[in-house]
Amino acid sequence: MDNQQSEEQKTETKSMGPETKTEAPIREIHHHHYHEKRSGFSFGRLLVGIVVIFIGLAFLGHNLGWFTVNFDWWNFWPIIIIILGLSFLTGRGWLSGLVGIVVTLIVIGLISLLIFGNVGSNLANKAVTKEDISITKEANAASAAVNIKYGAGNINISGGSNVLVSGTHESNFQELVKTSEVEDNVQKISLKTEGSWRNFGRHVNDLNLNINNDTLTKLSIDTGAVDASFDLSEIMAESVDLNTGASSLKIVMGDKVDKSSLNIKAGASSIDITLPQTAGARLNLSSGLTSKNLTNFKQVDSSHYETENYQTATKKIDMDFDLGATSLKIDWR
Repeated sequence: MDNQQSEEQKTETKSMGPETKTEAPIREIHHHHYHEKRSGFSFGRLLVGIVVIFIGLAFLGHNLGWFTVNFDWWNFWPIIIIILGLSFLTGRGWLSGLVGIVVTLIVIGLISLLIFGNVGSNLANKAVTKEDISITKEANAASAAVNIKYGAGNINISGGSNVLVSGTHESNFQELVKTSEVEDNVQKISLKTEGSWRNFGRHVNDLNLNINNDTLTKLSIDTGAVDASFDLSEIMAESVDLNTGASSLKIVMGDKVDKSSLNIKAGASSIDITLPQTAGARLNLSSGLTSKNLTNFKQVDSSHYETENYQTATKKIDMDFDLGATSLKIDWR
């Protein structure tokens, strides 16, 4: 009997042993998981994220023409020391973390003012200057190539100039730099704005150009966010290359040359194009979310469109568009 009871006690002890041993690891796992949740917030990651967003917005504004990032980033290496200092402001409590975030935002705001503007300055008090443009055609120039680099503002281009290129530039924050030289019988003209949108207030930046009707011309235009109107109906425009940000574009093409091209690369924009009825047209379209209204075009494949008369027309216009989220309209006159 005693032997039997002893065996039963051993059996119970063995059966209870594994259950007893598994309780402690379960408690440890739950305890460890609890601490992971408490340490999920990282001020360091938040700070790095804010700095990256700030830098991204700076270059976005530069690409859209809101201002020009023309400083040397190396001059701002002390920002690294500031970031390290901010990292010491936070402890484990929620109040310490909140104070650190508020101080970080204030510091980033001050840095923004130091980089992009002077505190207290206001462009509303800065006078708008008007500059006349007059570039004569050189005797040995058979054609012209006009290159325009422009920030944010308004641009109007049309024909009717008595010289090769004429017009005006009005601005209270940018200057227009002009160059002209002849190379291989091509008069190369460069019009480039300099100066950044660095302060608060009213900004004016208007460029109005007239181009000679009787000179074969290539136009290359690189802009930020602009409101542009190009009436090229009377100009011998052989090619028009346009690279722009978020803009509103109105373009009227002419038939003064037998074959011309219109190439546009644009971000989120509204584009309205008018073509002459005397010409046949072909379009290669690469786009994101685009609203299209292509009058008298038939779709050849997923990205190509043509008018019925393109193959037989004596006047041809080839168009190549690379667009973001854009509203595109093509009509005829």
